[in-house]
Amino acid sequence: MRNKETIIVNNLSEYTSEVTSIRERMVLEGESETLFFRGQCNSVWDIRPSIFRESLVSVESRIIKTAKSRVPSEFRECTSPFEELTKLQHYGLPTRLLDLTRNPLVALYFACCSSEKVLDNEGVEKDSDGVVYICSGYEESTDSFNSTILAKIAQIDFDGETTLKLLKEKLGLTEELPAEAFIKILQGSAFVMPSYNNSRIISQSGAFLITGSINICQDDDDIWNSVVSKCVRNLNETIDIKRIIIPNEIKEDILDELDLFNINESSLFDAIDSGKELKFKELILSMRSKCENASLTEMVDIVLNDSGL
Repeated sequence: MRNKETIIVNNLSEYTSEVTSIRERMVLEGESETLFFRGQCNSVWDIRPSIFRESLVSVESRIIKTAKSRVPSEFRECTSPFEELTKLQHYGLPTRLLDLTRNPLVALYFACCSSEKVLDNEGVEKDSDGVVYICSGYEESTDSFNSTILAKIAQIDFDGETTLKLLKEKLGLTEELPAEAFIKILQGSAFVMPSYNNSRIISQSGAFLITGSINICQDDDDIWNSVVSKCVRNLNETIDIKRIIIPNEIKEDILDELDLFNINESSLFDAIDSGKELKFKELILSMRSKCENASLTEMVDIVLNDSGL
């Protein structure tokens, strides 16, 4: 499924028909990739993981290390660096993971559950249309080679002089790996099926896209001496393969229809952890209001220190 296309639907039936036709075409063409979906309540938003939206990528490793050191019990059962990121994501801290789902109805719910104020072509304010992005890819496990490298990158501090060779050493890669292949991983993404070890991932049929987002200043004399750094990017080219637009005026009707299939807030969000997640979100908002003129590092300090992590 590589053709970009935009479809506007007017009800749940039209939506499910479009999704079904996509799947049928893939089967007829012999494609074996998995379909992934992402719903966003505003169709004009970029597709970005929260660490990029929050502009905190420069202190990404510090967020992770501080959280792990303050509450080690929360990470005790994690069996891979990727699972550590899913733990942080679950409680609302910014990570380089992008939430996806394998259930098209779940994505539709997130496209309809809220709205943002936007301006139309004539400059008049209106509520935003929702969108469901549909893409396909080969799924990987949380401990696959690619997903492990990309998750470890999040925990590494890049000091401005980190070379490709030094990064390879920091990642603990001892086997022979051509520089070109290594760069492809660092600048690529992976669709990852998480361990179904919490109720929210199960109820939302959750999956993730993790991206490297590494900038490389290539050394023409010795590629391994190329300087590498973390950068911010959107994932529109990776995710926006086909989009289905949900006009704002039908969002409420679709939510009512989804409720008949038990796709609603109660079924998708577990009550046990909601208080803890809300606490993290309130702290992040508090950080913004307290530190309007603070540096990024100072902002993260306030979040982590005030949270009691």
